[in-house]
Amino acid sequence: IFLSVLPIWGLIGLIPGSPVGMKHLPEIYIWSFLLAIHVGSIQSFARSVFAQLIPVGHESEFFALYEVTDKGSSWLGPLIVAAVSDATDMRWAVFYIMLFFVLPLPIIWYLDMDRGRMEAGRSPKQVTRRASLLFDEKSLNDLKKELSDIVDDENKLKPIDERNKNGRSESNATDEGYDNNNNNDIP
Repeated sequence: IFLSVLPIWGLIGLIPGSPVGMKHLPEIYIWSFLLAIHVGSIQSFARSVFAQLIPVGHESEFFALYEVTDKGSSWLGPLIVAAVSDATDMRWAVFYIMLFFVLPLPIIWYLDMDRGRMEAGRSPKQVTRRASLLFDEKSLNDLKKELSDIVDDENKLKPIDERNKNGRSESNATDEGYDNNNNNDIP
């Protein structure tokens, strides 16, 4: 909503005799700063909403479309802003920018995210159900058995470094560079 109201500041300058409305350089710097810090949050919000509404299993298709339309059309906005500001006044180009923040507001306002997540298969219950399929009781028991077999196999192996057999401490044997079991150099 803030980004929908922010361009109005530039439009105030279209009123004849108005002392403000992007008529001075500090105003433009402040306006640009406020616009810049909010555009990043809008982009991340849009990507987050988009990701939550993608049907399960179609993520790569939809994000490919998102990237093509996002990056593929990134030249269009600056071209239109440049054409409008060259033909008229920079403030009318700000009006064009405002349209793209105002037009999606009714869609976002009436968007039922819970219903969209449910239709996409991403409601909390559906996500929990899919996660439980990954970690059912049988899978957990199989994993526990596998891990215990690995630990048992490791315990069966006799370590080469049993250094206390000959009465030497472990630190002395490693300092000398010998293995106490067969007195060969340790590589």
